[in-house]
Amino acid sequence: MSNQRFRTSSMIILFCFVSVSVTQTGGVLKKVGGVSIDEQNIGGSSPSLEISYLANEGFLIGVDGKQVLIDALFRGGVDGYAVLSKANREKLESAASPFDGVDLVLATHHHDDHFDAQAVAAHLSRNPQALFISTPQAIEKLNAVGGFDRIKDRVVAAPPKEGERITRAHRGVTVQILNIHHGRNRPVQNLGFIVEIGGRKFLHIGDSEAEDFVFKNYTIANDGIDVAFIPYWYFFDAGWKRAVRDHIRAKQVVLMHIPPRIDQFDSQVRKMGGWTKVWAGIKTEFPNALYFEKELVSRTLPELESIKPTIDVEFVD
Repeated sequence: MSNQRFRTSSMIILFCFVSVSVTQTGGVLKKVGGVSIDEQNIGGSSPSLEISYLANEGFLIGVDGKQVLIDALFRGGVDGYAVLSKANREKLESAASPFDGVDLVLATHHHDDHFDAQAVAAHLSRNPQALFISTPQAIEKLNAVGGFDRIKDRVVAAPPKEGERITRAHRGVTVQILNIHHGRNRPVQNLGFIVEIGGRKFLHIGDSEAEDFVFKNYTIANDGIDVAFIPYWYFFDAGWKRAVRDHIRAKQVVLMHIPPRIDQFDSQVRKMGGWTKVWAGIKTEFPNALYFEKELVSRTLPELESIKPTIDVEFVD
């Protein structure tokens, strides 16, 4: 990761004319005042899609009783970027609540702020229902971990060619695996995932630096993406913004990989006037954009087109 990339977060929660106050204790969201995030489901025939932020580009996504972990099983990470607290990392690796119902584990690439072989092996060994999919480079690292023979039947290396989609289905979850490069001339394999559960679809492109024509050639705009997880740097280049706006066309966009101390960490952001100014510009151009700050904060996204009001949610330490 270049130190020219940044990550932070703000907490704006979309609800339907409901004001709530939420207490975050030990990484678990509690109901205060009679309303919880999980109970927000505003009409429509499609099931709710719940996003729980873990760290960096790591998320737990739940739809209709199914759960997917993506880029969440890592440990030390990379300096300057968010990592999961030790307590929640231990729960994640031991497949303890709220991570005890995960069906699919995905890693876009093998870098330390997205993947750790021992962390993945630990979770898979304690969660016999989960399937793991990643790049051949990541699987090679996983293969070197002790006890790989016990989990190898639930490990898939996916090396699609650019423009090719590989499809896998597991426990009611369908995933299309894309080749979305991490830099045209970099020797790092990076996958994009289109995951569909119960009619809901989300896209995660990892540390993509792919040109806009890559997304155009994949015709992702025709997939009907509900939520796209996009690295923040895509919002500072005309071609990348075109990719988000025209060739991905998600109903909701989640920025990721933003350093917690973004103004101090990234000189480019400082030159642009600081993160507050930068984020205001992004929201003007992409009103459907949001991002996260605190781990295990969740957003439930029902019928996105019908949700208009926004409110702040107060987190009590």
